[in-house]
Amino acid sequence: LEVEVSRAGEAERFLFRGEVVLALVIPEYFGRDLEARDSPEIQILLDGQNSNTAAVAMGYCNRILLEFMRDAMARDTGRDPRLVRSVRFIEPVSRAWYNPELKSVYYMIPGIISILLTIITMVLSGVAIGKGGGMGALGQVLVTPLSAREIIAGKTLPFALLGFLEMGFAMTFGVLWFKVPIVGSLPLLAVLAAVFIFTTLGLGIFISTLVDTQQQALFIAWFFLVSFILLSGFFYPIANMPDWVQIITLANPLRYFIEILRELFLKGAGLTVLWPELLSLLAIGLTIFTLATVRFSRRAAA
Repeated sequence: LEVEVSRAGEAERFLFRGEVVLALVIPEYFGRDLEARDSPEIQILLDGQNSNTAAVAMGYCNRILLEFMRDAMARDTGRDPRLVRSVRFIEPVSRAWYNPELKSVYYMIPGIISILLTIITMVLSGVAIGKGGGMGALGQVLVTPLSAREIIAGKTLPFALLGFLEMGFAMTFGVLWFKVPIVGSLPLLAVLAAVFIFTTLGLGIFISTLVDTQQQALFIAWFFLVSFILLSGFFYPIANMPDWVQIITLANPLRYFIEILRELFLKGAGLTVLWPELLSLLAIGLTIFTLATVRFSRRAAA
């Protein structure tokens, strides 16, 4: 996204929302200082969440400034070599926001927490609920007077609680050991994590309705997990993926939760920024959980 704004506050807003990676702030008297043969200054603001992306963006910006200064030198020296002393050099002043030291661990830890939470809720629940799973054969449970919804609740609630405990432990370890800051609201994080867990548990239930053995459930759950990780932006920026792959990532719940954690951890973003991710997770979760419940009910009635 390339935008031109007239006030510094507008550039800050684009950076906070994650819509731009770099903002080039040109002072009001830049042209005057340049013509007066002073050393004009400009400010470079970087979104330092992803240290690699910030470094690449900074490299491009420095290259552009270097080419600009070379052109200015060529214009002056082309007229008179004695005018080399009049060449105006631009002095960029850089500042990385949200991750001033550009530590990659600040970017990686939220992604790792998201992946661990997906494993606990989706993979383990899919394997456990599946026929012949570690929690007992599903067929024996279906002959009880319990309804399909009660069975689903009994099977998934323990994994939801386990997921919250695992996330709390991973966050504590990340803060105390890796010094990852958590700037955002913890209650908001808990609500958004509950929506994500609701989605991944629905996936686990759906997987269990597709298989007859624990081994099949594990195979399918692992396939979904690897696909989610590769299409989440954890290793490769989604913007660098082919257009048709970017469309597929829209159905990936892990993509949205990783973005939520990074925004909350480093920027302290609220619902005014995170509402698109929340709506996407709700849409995916409701769709998957509805399909899973319908298939599970049909299997129970069969």
